[in-house]
Amino acid sequence: MDTTLVASVNNILVVENSQLKVTLAEGLIGCEMWREFVLEAPHDLAPLMYLHSLDQADLTFIVTHPRYILPLYHVDLSESDKKVLGNPTPAELATVVIVNSARRGEGQVVTANLLGPIMINLTTGSGRQVIQPDHSARHLLSETPLC
Repeated sequence: MDTTLVASVNNILVVENSQLKVTLAEGLIGCEMWREFVLEAPHDLAPLMYLHSLDQADLTFIVTHPRYILPLYHVDLSESDKKVLGNPTPAELATVVIVNSARRGEGQVVTANLLGPIMINLTTGSGRQVIQPDHSARHLLSETPLC
């Protein structure tokens, strides 16, 4: 597995066709059984990435860095969060949010979960989903009518 995904600039991933194994010791909120993932950053998909579950083979999330959505987005980490993540330096820490697509009425909406970003220590692969109460789990990115 290529592990060139080892740096971030202002928490935005610097990627080149790379993969990183990510372990969320507590799982995703509401889905604690999903703990082991591979973050894949295909160059041609940037700024989107895949978060493939190793616990459930048919489960893949599309993720991106929240600053592509809100340039001033900031995650407040508690001391507990930092400890679970292995006390990373800012350069070792990256943030991703899950992007969702769903039908709404006669159209399709794309949203991002800014309420529950996933923080990743790029050195160890440890991660944690953290709650940011000032944000929405369904931040609207796009809404288009279905033909």
